Amino acid sequence: MRLGRKIKIKKALERTNRFFSPIFVILEAFLLSNAIELSPSNFIHYFIAFNQKIFWIIVLVYSSTFLYNLVKIRKKKFILIYRRDIF
Repeated sequence: MRLGRKIKIKKALERTNRFFSPIFVILEAFLLSNAIELSPSNFIHYFIAFNQKIFWIIVLVYSSTFLYNLVKIRKKKFILIYRRDIF
């Protein structure tokens, strides 16, 4: 039984999002606290500046994690997941 690419991409996205959801919360709290520490009066400007600096790093790490999860998913695991979803 061959499974489609859509299912493989969906499972890889689920795994990547499960990995990244706590990281995003911690990162936003870190950026907000740094912006408030540097300049409480103009923290919105610093918050946006920090976000722009870290944005591309986040994009690269997220895409590399997604590709890693996409490659590591094996057909046997998909068949088991697929059967479990049916029954």
